[in-house]
Amino acid sequence: MERWPSVFRCAVVMGVDDVHPESSLDGCDCGGDLEGGALSLLERLVAEHPQLKVSLFVTPAWRFLPQRRFFRRMQRKLGRGSPLDRAWKRLFLRSWPEDRFRVDDERFVGWREKLRSLVRSGSFELGVHGFDHFQEYSQHATEFAFLDPTECLDRVRRARDLFLKAELHHSNVFSPPGWAVTKELVWALEESGLNCLAGSADGVSSIAETQTSEEAGLRGVPLCFPGWVSDAVLNVPRNWDIAKSAYRRMDSVASLGGLIGVHSHVQNGYWGDYLGNGITAENVRRLSASLHELEGKYPGQVWYATFQDVFDYWRSRFPRTAGE
Repeated sequence: MERWPSVFRCAVVMGVDDVHPESSLDGCDCGGDLEGGALSLLERLVAEHPQLKVSLFVTPAWRFLPQRRFFRRMQRKLGRGSPLDRAWKRLFLRSWPEDRFRVDDERFVGWREKLRSLVRSGSFELGVHGFDHFQEYSQHATEFAFLDPTECLDRVRRARDLFLKAELHHSNVFSPPGWAVTKELVWALEESGLNCLAGSADGVSSIAETQTSEEAGLRGVPLCFPGWVSDAVLNVPRNWDIAKSAYRRMDSVASLGGLIGVHSHVQNGYWGDYLGNGITAENVRRLSASLHELEGKYPGQVWYATFQDVFDYWRSRFPRTAGE
């Protein structure tokens, strides 16, 4: 079956989570170090692979800070919403102030212009990565866990409003903070027109035609191909980790005629939490070397696409049918 446009054998997308204006002066470069930081490394990567597209998943009002493990364990024991839980949060819950990293803040004029220039280059798109990447309960990065449909929709709309106020054009693509994808969130995405979901990540399951994603986010969706999760929302998987995956995994997906979904965070570690798959010089070199091998084996047959590109093509080529 021909799954991709024209002569292409396989597709490659790349998603970078957690982008927001925080810089190393604040404690961590999450895209805020404009010269010599993560965004510059990505520009150099694209210069080496001019067809590559990078999807930057931006959180427009970032609040998340990792909680200390002892406090996380204690909060789980207290019971969500109990009087002790509320008191515990007032005393010990860590987060950034609500307006600290709002993307429309005047402090971030240079950062916004940098993102606009990346989008104008045609090699980058902006996607939505939640509203503030934070919730008050035990898994604090999983923003949309525990929310009802109306609350999910409100947060999605507030996120889009901040992009608009900041004059940052974003694609209709959403990456779930903390990999929390609920049916309530899927409904809210459908209602708000964010029809492409980068909602699954699995860098360990064996590559096979019928293999599903089982590691993070959505489970039971195709590992190597896009898959519909509702009448209007398409999941585009991430199955190749920038720090942990080897070239042979990339080649295995390509041999199936599948989609290679490169997954990374913008930061390699965050306030004591080690992520490992950040945009570092070493991780970028690993990815670049693998892409060179892929291009050498399949010259002219690799479709480098944004998540939006994949959604638009898949919807036209393989629309969801009744009964699916």
